[in-house]
Amino acid sequence: MQKNYPGRLYRFFGIDLGLFSRGFWAIAHRFVDDFTKKKITIYGDIDSYKQPLLEIIPPENLEKKFGG
Repeated sequence: MQKNYPGRLYRFFGIDLGLFSRGFWAIAHRFVDDFTKKKITIYGDIDSYKQPLLEIIPPENLEKKFGG
């Protein structure tokens, strides 16, 4: 899929994901190329995502629960 659709994803923030999703990513990230890995960020702690998210997306474009 990465070869057929390069550059379709700008960034992915997985916020407050469950144990299954984080476990899946722990295994799946081994099969994803480094370029794509840099675009994907998984946050288990609900407070750790706000600063990186606000660096990319202006607060007026976010819901209040995400720091907007």
